Amino acid sequence: MKQYALSFSDLCIMVFNDLCQISISAGKPYTSDTNIVEEWDITAVIGLVGSAKGVVMLSMGKEVALQLTDMLSGGTHTEIDHEVIDVLGEITNVFAGRAKQIMENEFRFETALPVVMEHGALAWLQKRSSFNLPDPPVRSIRIPFTIFENECFILSVSIQNV
Repeated sequence: MKQYALSFSDLCIMVFNDLCQISISAGKPYTSDTNIVEEWDITAVIGLVGSAKGVVMLSMGKEVALQLTDMLSGGTHTEIDHEVIDVLGEITNVFAGRAKQIMENEFRFETALPVVMEHGALAWLQKRSSFNLPDPPVRSIRIPFTIFENECFILSVSIQNV
């Protein structure tokens, strides 16, 4: 998985550029021994199933999610609503689909539908068997990104062969 960190960074930059027409910059990737990222205001999760299992998670603060939605919808959002959830789910879905293509030689999987959860709901994910979380000691790749000059979000990818 570690060999994919640069590809994941480049891919996320490309997705945000293509889909959102915004430039983002990647921080230094790191690994974690847990499948769950720190609590953020909102996290979009896509399960991976097949001969590999795992998750792709995009986590960010409320203000970043609202700004992204405003840019893509042309509206103004002050709270997390169905449009915000749709936008984050779509960004995560596009990333997971493109990641599947770059990893097809090593991992065979299908992507599930995205689930978007607000702050505090990640504990629910840990108990949810339908997400096929990788078994410990799988390490997650975490990549922090800077967006809107001084805001940030994090991409987390955990995958293991079954």
